Amino acid sequence: MYMNENNFSLELKMRLRHYFTQCNALMRERAHHHLVEQMSPQLRAQAMHFINVGWMRKIPLFDSVPERDKDDFLTTVSMSLRAEAYAKVSLRPLTRDSLVMSPSCPRLLLHRDD
Repeated sequence: MYMNENNFSLELKMRLRHYFTQCNALMRERAHHHLVEQMSPQLRAQAMHFINVGWMRKIPLFDSVPERDKDDFLTTVSMSLRAEAYAKVSLRPLTRDSLVMSPSCPRLLLHRDD
């Protein structure tokens, strides 16, 4: 109704529907994060390891972490992850050479296709 009343183009309508569909998943992730915050530090680490380390091991950026340290490192990183939703845009693939850390943007954005 809102989109029709404002004469949004079909493309914009589709982008908005996709965004809000993804926001439903975001709201679920935020509720789960609240539960995780209630856990003891040891249980939180175990839960985050179970949920995230499998897919994080597939990210080439982390290949340089020594294997003996990788699980602990990825568990620590996974405990800092926060879900966010952004409108879909075209981005270049992330490589080690294109990674830039900046105080003005202290985030590493990971895109997960679901």
